[in-house]
Amino acid sequence: MAVRSPNPMEAFFGTIPWKDRLMGWSIIAVPLATLVILGALFLRPEPFDQTAVHGCYRAPSAPALDVRAGVIKVGQADGATLRYRLEAGKRGWHLTVEPALAPSPNSDGSYVFAQQRGIGYFWELLGNTASDPKVLRHPADFRGMLSMYASDGTLIVYQRSSTGPCR
Repeated sequence: MAVRSPNPMEAFFGTIPWKDRLMGWSIIAVPLATLVILGALFLRPEPFDQTAVHGCYRAPSAPALDVRAGVIKVGQADGATLRYRLEAGKRGWHLTVEPALAPSPNSDGSYVFAQQRGIGYFWELLGNTASDPKVLRHPADFRGMLSMYASDGTLIVYQRSSTGPCR
């Protein structure tokens, strides 16, 4: 009766010298470690100067947005104020906006910002890419436009009218 090893891999690799095993694992580990290090060094998003998004943004039938350092003032009667962060996402750059205020339609067809469910929204910054303008890969491609969805599913695109405050 043959004696079986409790670990089949031990039996398979048992005849291979430890130097050869070390060489085999290093052939796998060194390229993987190199990929991880290069990815960590070169795949970071380029920094985006927050002042590049400052200004007065307008859209048809929607209140104006006055974007300043970390704050968005909505140009409507209640004077709502939103906080935002400029962040890189999978598909491009966006503003992470809190609290969850979104444009809601009025009976006259205009929009007002109203409280919605959730903790916040992502407003996409639009780029110069003709194939997909929602993909803003590089900060230099920002064209002064941002988009958001209203509560009724309508896409609202805001265009920067000036870099100064809204009047």
